[in-house]
Amino acid sequence: MTQRTDVHDLTDAPNVSVQTYRTNDGRHFFKFEFVKVGPVYRVYILSGMDYGSRASDAHSTHRFTDSARNLHYICFDPEPRTLRDAFNVASGWAENTQRYIATGRTF
Repeated sequence: MTQRTDVHDLTDAPNVSVQTYRTNDGRHFFKFEFVKVGPVYRVYILSGMDYGSRASDAHSTHRFTDSARNLHYICFDPEPRTLRDAFNVASGWAENTQRYIATGRTF
C-alpha cells in the first residue's frame, strides 16, 4: 500500500480531527474523522465511498462498524498510534478503495 506523508499540518495534539483526502488522480474525495481512542487512532469514514456493484461487506472493504455512532471505520493492523500514521492509513485505504471500486482488485 502506498502511503502519503505530504500533510504538514498534522500534530498529535488533537483528540479528534477531520480531514478531507483527494485521491492521487484527483477524481475522488474522502472525508475522515480521526479519533484518539486510548493509545491509538480510529479512522472513521464520513464520506466518499460508493461501491456500486462491488461487494461492500466488511471483509472486502476493510471496514468495521461502530454501532454506537452508526459509522464505519478502517480496519488496519497495527492500529495507528500517531495522527500522521492514521492519515497514512486513511490515504492508503482511500487509494486502494478507489482502485477496488474501479477494477474489482481487492486489497
